[in-house]
Amino acid sequence: MSGDSLTPPLSPEGNGFHFEELLEPSPPKVPKADEENGDVCFCCLGELSGKESTYHSDSYWRAGFLHRLFSSPSRCLLPATEPLSLFSHTWPCSIIQNSNIDKLFLILRQQIGELQSLAQRSRVSFVLEDTVDGQDIREQCCRFLQYVMISLQSGSVGEDNLDKVICSLHSLLLYMGRLSELPHHVIQSTSVGNKSSVSHQCLHLHLDVYWRLLSIFHQLQIKYPGYRYSRRLCVMPDNDIDSSLYDQMLHLVLWDLVGLAHLRYVNKVVNPQKTSMFSCSCVKELWLLIVKLTEWRSSNHIGESFWISLHHVIKSVIEVENQAVLTEAEDSALMLNPPDGFKTDDAVGLCLWIMYCVSPLFAQKVPGSITTEASAVSNYHDLQSLLKKLLSTSGLTEGIMRRHLKTCLLLTSNWEPNTSILITLWDFFYKRLNQNESYQSSTGTLEGLACVEQSVVSMYDRCKQWTEGHVGSLDKETSFQLFLRLLSQHVGKLYSSGSTQEWKQVKGRIYSKFHARRVQELMESGLYNLSTLFITLGMTADLEDVASKLCDFYDMLDVQSITFAKRSVVWRGAFTLMLVYVERNMDVGFLADRMMAAFDNAVSDFGAAGIDSKHLLWKLILIYIEGLQEVIETSSTLQLSEYKLICPAVHKLLTVCSEHELRSTLSMLHSVVQKFRQVRLEAGREVLSTVRCSLQHAEFGGALWRNVYSFIVDHAQTLTPPAVIADIAASFCLLSLTCPSDDRSLTFLTVFQTFASSDKVNVSISCRFLSHLLSCGEVMDKLQSDLDNYERFIISVWFRCCLYVPAGSQMLVEITRPVLQLKAVRDILQQADMSSVEDIDQAPLLFLKALEKAHIKILDWQERMAFQKQVIPYFCDVQKHIAPILRTMTPQEVVNNVYKMTGYLVKHCAKLIYVRQDVIVPSLISSLVVPHNVLNPDKPLNPVFLKVIRDHLQLFIEGLSKLPYDRDPFVQRRLRDIVNVYLPKFSMRSSSVSMTASSVTTVHPVVPRDT
Repeated sequence: MSGDSLTPPLSPEGNGFHFEELLEPSPPKVPKADEENGDVCFCCLGELSGKESTYHSDSYWRAGFLHRLFSSPSRCLLPATEPLSLFSHTWPCSIIQNSNIDKLFLILRQQIGELQSLAQRSRVSFVLEDTVDGQDIREQCCRFLQYVMISLQSGSVGEDNLDKVICSLHSLLLYMGRLSELPHHVIQSTSVGNKSSVSHQCLHLHLDVYWRLLSIFHQLQIKYPGYRYSRRLCVMPDNDIDSSLYDQMLHLVLWDLVGLAHLRYVNKVVNPQKTSMFSCSCVKELWLLIVKLTEWRSSNHIGESFWISLHHVIKSVIEVENQAVLTEAEDSALMLNPPDGFKTDDAVGLCLWIMYCVSPLFAQKVPGSITTEASAVSNYHDLQSLLKKLLSTSGLTEGIMRRHLKTCLLLTSNWEPNTSILITLWDFFYKRLNQNESYQSSTGTLEGLACVEQSVVSMYDRCKQWTEGHVGSLDKETSFQLFLRLLSQHVGKLYSSGSTQEWKQVKGRIYSKFHARRVQELMESGLYNLSTLFITLGMTADLEDVASKLCDFYDMLDVQSITFAKRSVVWRGAFTLMLVYVERNMDVGFLADRMMAAFDNAVSDFGAAGIDSKHLLWKLILIYIEGLQEVIETSSTLQLSEYKLICPAVHKLLTVCSEHELRSTLSMLHSVVQKFRQVRLEAGREVLSTVRCSLQHAEFGGALWRNVYSFIVDHAQTLTPPAVIADIAASFCLLSLTCPSDDRSLTFLTVFQTFASSDKVNVSISCRFLSHLLSCGEVMDKLQSDLDNYERFIISVWFRCCLYVPAGSQMLVEITRPVLQLKAVRDILQQADMSSVEDIDQAPLLFLKALEKAHIKILDWQERMAFQKQVIPYFCDVQKHIAPILRTMTPQEVVNNVYKMTGYLVKHCAKLIYVRQDVIVPSLISSLVVPHNVLNPDKPLNPVFLKVIRDHLQLFIEGLSKLPYDRDPFVQRRLRDIVNVYLPKFSMRSSSVSMTASSVTTVHPVVPRDT
């Protein structure tokens, strides 16, 4: 090239040009507002995070540049008829038509060259930042290019002068060079360093020129649609020589922006979803402007859409077709794509990241625009190509799959659904259902391990997270689980929109992959992946169809030959499906029938199994019990055939469990009983209770009474029943108020009396049972209506608890509080001048003292007899209650409490409850104080007995001393035994004991001891 070369000299003086020749003598005043609008350039807010960022008020976006670009050219920001203020001088308005327009471009390039040269030297030398005003150069460049664009927009440039202007613009582009060709420290100036540095200004100058040239070429195509420039800016895809200047410039800019993103991707990206592609707000703004301008052009049939324009770049990056073909005459004028030095080792990751970061830009509305813009524009064509490229990569690791699938998931969350990517991914994962090790991260961290859920709830919750779009656990999920998220996301949109044909296509592709042989080949992990796949589909689309199909696949397994681990997965899958059914308020009968049959077989095997098999079977049974509990807890009405799960095998299981297993099972069953009672209460408050509700609840209650309650009664009579027995018994007693058993003998009263006072029921169960129920007003009202002398009964069972439970126990406190509210107890306390009991722990002792005081205050003989008749039943069964403890003398703390409470009873109430016809006091003295082995010197005394006698003997002696021993031979003998046996043995010198002993020996001669 000769005289028309596109590469100009650095200085305008080289051509003997003096720009003073073009100056006008008196520069006119340019309006400030117009001047500022003409000087708009990129205003950097710094490096961006992964979140959205605002833009500077003077940016192209905020200043409404696009809106004016899309509008009619009737109002120009800088009228082409006015002189141009540039480079501190005023130029004639006809400069755009003057033959010396190229001289003005030379001055501009000289300014740009000075800035670029200084930026290159700034890395290796100490450069004073004020040697050149980079911001001013950028503003002057933008102002001049704005003038050129307005001149084109207004038609001020004649067609004969158009080639010269475009050639000068081309020359400017070549002189500046590619953004990708800038030194590394200049490119990095967006994220580090001073924003006023020459490196920063140099980089942003490229962004300004890129955008201004795109705007000018856009206006050129609008104003001069038939214009064809004789040269090309760059080599286009497929060597398209007919592409417009805008398309060529856009291709150049996109490649440079992709190169800029690549540098950031290589150096900074660890988590693509949390790292912005935009090194600063200006880079993001340029992408946004390009997206909006290109989409506007596409909607007005001027050019390709943005995604298609970007597709040419993505295709080249994927296929690594980096060799451009140059024509022989244009080698020096053409720019090559990709830029020199562009090479990536992760083309898929880079392109996915670019699409992920750019896609949200479509949702932003152009300032000043009144049109409603789409929230998202999809690009499944490129995404599909990227996925195929990814899945065909040799040595594909789980870590890479996770990283890219997370990007795909978030990228398509606002796009319309697409089945092609689902089918592509399914064909990949189907072959790897069994490859659990392939779903492990190479980092060796716990987050990288594939998770096979060990409970029904966790399996349900995990599938629920996928279908509801919760992203909190994304970083811990396997690639297969991320695929399930994608599947749910897209299928859910298809199904909800009524696209049944596409849903049938997806499920048909999935269903067709499984047959009997394939299902039997699945290992535990494969079976788990199959289950979660179908449960996720069921939650998303047609639940009944999917559940039925999954059960068909489960039926293909031979229960007798598959491992316990695989059986566990099947059981968890079935119960998880039940939870989904219950959530949808759908009947679970067909699933419950399958599970109760499998459970019955497992329990039968459990009863006859050896230690090793028993351990594995118990894990299986525990899944059923936990699943049963969760299904019932989740149900709000219990009208969905849940009762079928409480089958006879539940009772069978209770009879063959070990103690630890029994506690776990009973705890879960207790929650079931409580849930049913709660539902019954709520149903009772409903005015319109349906027939179905009544029938379902009758079946549920019958199953509980038959299969659970009968065991509770039997086990309550053992020596060491767990405390939960009492809890369940209390719940059954309350349940009998609203849903009694079919067995008419099991009324509320019989249940209450069985556990409250039966000698067959362990007393610890009775005490805990009463602590639950006596504080319930409904129970007390029912006892009052159904039981004669109910207060006498309650006081009797309360004192039984006082014998066994030491003072201070919370359980005894819960029993004592309602007892103190009984009318009979309040009357006794009032007669004894004890209006209130401040210390609840002392209530039993205070009650005995109150009985004594009240008895002493009664002077009338008949009233005394009536009072005795009232009180004696409170304590008539004491001997029967304490007999089991006296036989074993264990546990020691209970033995001690028995002696203490009985001693206080004798001390304060012996005279009240002792009558010649009764045997309360005599039997207590015989069994507690002077048992047979004490009188037999050949038998050693129990050390526990000796200790409690020593601690509590004085209580018995003080009580006996108040009796009329002069008229009763029994009392004489007992006191004589105490004096002859215990006083010498313990060397007791208590004044009361001595006084009593002396009284006995003085008044009554010692008679021979009974044999």
